[in-house]
Amino acid sequence: MNLTIVGLRTTGTLIGLALKAATSEIPIVGHDPDPVRTRRASRLGAIDKSHWNLISACSKADMILLDLPLDELETTLAALDKELGENVVLIDTCPVKRPVMEIAERTLNHHTQFVGGHLVARAPQMGESELSPDMTKGAAFYLVALPDTSPQALDMTTNLAVAIGAKPQFVDAVEHDGLVAATSQLVLLSALALADTLTDSHGERDRQQGVGSEYAALGSILNNTQVSSSELLANRDNLIRWFDALAEHWSTWRETLTIEAGGKLADEIERVTEISERWMRSREETPEAEPALSWRDMLLGRRKRQKR
Repeated sequence: MNLTIVGLRTTGTLIGLALKAATSEIPIVGHDPDPVRTRRASRLGAIDKSHWNLISACSKADMILLDLPLDELETTLAALDKELGENVVLIDTCPVKRPVMEIAERTLNHHTQFVGGHLVARAPQMGESELSPDMTKGAAFYLVALPDTSPQALDMTTNLAVAIGAKPQFVDAVEHDGLVAATSQLVLLSALALADTLTDSHGERDRQQGVGSEYAALGSILNNTQVSSSELLANRDNLIRWFDALAEHWSTWRETLTIEAGGKLADEIERVTEISERWMRSREETPEAEPALSWRDMLLGRRKRQKR
């Protein structure tokens, strides 16, 4: 199998890096108009070579992974659709899926095999300055299929996820975007709002001198997340509903802080902390999904041995 990664941002580069850590037998070509991102992917070993021209980069690909902002996806799919053969599998990595699937349905010919994907990778730990293949280990890899997507294309995308150590999970686009609004986008917007509050110009210098690990954690969210206003707006119906829920909880916590007299605040801190720790443990302990075929058989083109 030959893989081309179009868009060498964080997710595209990370998937290339993790796949290279799993096998050296899959050639990976990278394409990104930003030479800085291309050089970074090459230096990390996430790609074998790059090509400045989109069509040339994808000419020999059996699978094309798209790591593009939502507002660049349609023009790229339209350009590729005119050139692709029937057996090429396209998978995107945009963190919202409803608009992506709508774009794919109106842009691609019926023979093009498209699967919507979203990798929820582990964030870099304190002290990590580079991407690591370990960031995909045990990560959820959501997959959303069009109605006419072939079983072979679904097998290939499933086995790609397994090859990088992730856990493939098939969901529909509506379910996916509801999950992402709560677990990713609401966290990001809350971090933006908190940072905006803390960096208000009045007294900013004094606060800047007093930041510690708590603010570093906030900065890590903002610095390691690809923020796209178009993706947030495309999921605004879910986000507004979660913002309303968050506002109610802020009010409850403010009231608890105001009337604190007998340990209720301590109880609430303990309760929420325990729930959060349980969530993180369950993510690590969830059993890996079984692929339809061995990922090596599917991605490397090997046949299973016949039983005697």
